Amino acid sequence: MGVRQVCGEVRENSRRPLPASTTSSLALGADGLNKIIENIDILTLDVFDTILARRAVDPTDVFRWIETAEGWTGFASARISAEADARRRHAARGQEVSLEEIYEVLELTMSLPPNALSKELKAESRFLYSNPAITDLISRARSAGRPVIAISDIYLSSVQVNSLLKASGVTVDKVYASADFRNSNMGKYNGKLFSHMLATECVLAEKVLHVGDNLVSDIANGQAAGLCVLETQQLHRLHCKSDPNAAALRPFVGSTSGSLVLGQYIKWLTHSAELLSPIETFGYAYGGPIIVGFVQYLVTQAKKQGISRFLLLERDGLIIEAAFKALGITEVTYRSVPASRRMMVFPALVNSDLRRIESLFEGHQSITERSFFEILALTPNDFVPDNKEALPFFEHFYRHESFLRAVARQEKSLILDFFAEEEAIIAEGKKVAWVDVGWALTSITALNEILGHDIPAFCIGSHNRTSAGLPHEGYLFTRSQPTEVVEAVLGGVEPIELIFSATSHSTVCLKKKDGLLVPLQRAKSPAEIIRDGYVAEIWRGALAFIKEFSDLLPGVKMEDLRSYNKTALAALCKSPMNLQYDILAEIPHDRLVGGTIWHKIRDFWTPSLCSWGAIPRKTAENTDLMLMLQIARRRPHKLLKDLLAYRFLRVIIKLSPFLPISMANRFARSAAKRDPRRRES
Repeated sequence: MGVRQVCGEVRENSRRPLPASTTSSLALGADGLNKIIENIDILTLDVFDTILARRAVDPTDVFRWIETAEGWTGFASARISAEADARRRHAARGQEVSLEEIYEVLELTMSLPPNALSKELKAESRFLYSNPAITDLISRARSAGRPVIAISDIYLSSVQVNSLLKASGVTVDKVYASADFRNSNMGKYNGKLFSHMLATECVLAEKVLHVGDNLVSDIANGQAAGLCVLETQQLHRLHCKSDPNAAALRPFVGSTSGSLVLGQYIKWLTHSAELLSPIETFGYAYGGPIIVGFVQYLVTQAKKQGISRFLLLERDGLIIEAAFKALGITEVTYRSVPASRRMMVFPALVNSDLRRIESLFEGHQSITERSFFEILALTPNDFVPDNKEALPFFEHFYRHESFLRAVARQEKSLILDFFAEEEAIIAEGKKVAWVDVGWALTSITALNEILGHDIPAFCIGSHNRTSAGLPHEGYLFTRSQPTEVVEAVLGGVEPIELIFSATSHSTVCLKKKDGLLVPLQRAKSPAEIIRDGYVAEIWRGALAFIKEFSDLLPGVKMEDLRSYNKTALAALCKSPMNLQYDILAEIPHDRLVGGTIWHKIRDFWTPSLCSWGAIPRKTAENTDLMLMLQIARRRPHKLLKDLLAYRFLRVIIKLSPFLPISMANRFARSAAKRDPRRRES
């Protein structure tokens, strides 16, 4: 009697993702496997999705990858059709065909180079990798002196299958491939290949253990042939049940990029020898793809628009610089430049009025003189450190206007010196461009004003309040278009900003020291030091993805990866998995200039109410707010929900004297987002 072992599954509502090392496609442990091997004479295994897995969820995505990498327009659809036509042509003899027969049909419909078939095999080898749970089983069988045989229903010959196995580091004693027996119609699909194998190897059926993933050809037909059978689970299905990032990305495998990103992520989880932190896996699953996609987009735009240098604004640009280096980008030059809103906006005060620096004090309705100068990182001679009177920022400005404008002139002069090299490039008729995460692009607007050039910018996204005179393009959206992406992302920008964060110090301004221009940097607060730990983990994961995905980039269309990133990140920002939100929401975050008031991401990131299950109940500050959110949740129309939330939050704000300042500010921001007058305008 056959033995069927179904893979164990980790509950979907597990509170923490399992480390990759504990996630096996075989539910049996060492003792169970050893016991079975003791009682068999031969181990047979299915090949694809058992011994070998692919860095793509859909096998036909390999054809789509080839089409882009080789520039063979229409190859994927023609290759799929050719296989179907070849099977119809030879249907009288049986179900299987060979790869050579497929290409005989394919060459009738499109012109291909003579080595096209070998290029497909090479591409398959690039995508395939071994399943460690199965290679461990093979090692156990070999240690026990049991022969190992691969049996596959595939259009590849046994020689071709064996070559792919060896390329992935797997050695077997023999390969039975249905393509070799197509003229006699023998395969696992009808059970005849099992009978042929038993007769050829002169072994009793009950003395053979067969392992495979297909419930019909491997399990049912193996049992019918009298074999002991052990079911294994496809790796992408297994990890989508145990890992929140994999589960969240699963809906997007309909695109080639989505299939490849998830496939690459599954390979990483499967082969990781270390215990992976949830933050590192987030960096790999989300940080890596958007950074790779953004760099791919930048290089494309550089070629298209004739840009010779990118200026990567710190600190957001540091991960882009690391990606440029990891990918070996040489088509365009680049350099990171120290930057902050304070550094760029304040010197623009020279030729502007007070409104120019208003953005530096966003979130501060009234402020003490001490806090005013802490944000600007300045100390005038007539500063009174004990003056605790809270005033609107412009009152402090008028009191110290001559001092502030003089410092702004000095800082502007230093900025002009710093960008002298780019001035020379522009004078030669060459193009340079800024790179930043974006949203308002205030710093870049100020830089262009200081330098006196309309230098274009490339960013992750920009909203409709971006300066009308700034030429720029966004990777995810530009000037709040497309709307559906903007609404999702701008409602939860914190995870994206986390991806582009860096552990370096924030620059305040440039100073001259020993004749050299050096950045003056702020000291870090305890909260920022904690955040740095998370950022380091994200960098680790993101850079690992960039390195391991780089060989697939030649076959990934820029617009396809761009579209994938839009949908995947919009879904993350709007409706994260419960585990994703729980982990990311606790990370320190600050929106204000100068890092003066630190919160946590959950204080800003409020996913859509229509995904209630993804929002931990602790985001509600009290039972009244919880009740209000529950009432809003039952209203299907978003405008109505926002109106209810707005009115309730306005009531809370009036109680601000009895609430902590941070909580009152938080409620004020939430109310402003939902203000119906803002939507009407």
